[in-house]
Amino acid sequence: MSMSNLERNIISEALLKYCELDTLAMVMIYEFFAHNLKIHKFK
Repeated sequence: MSMSNLERNIISEALLKYCELDTLAMVMIYEFFAHNLKIHKFK
């Protein structure tokens, strides 16, 4: 059983969106800890 092009595109877009949100979450977590632990000086 093979995947249609539509299914492949939907999954591809969903994975890209997941990666985008995961990266944003990692940045937010870093900024939280960096600010609270004074690792990096944020203005």
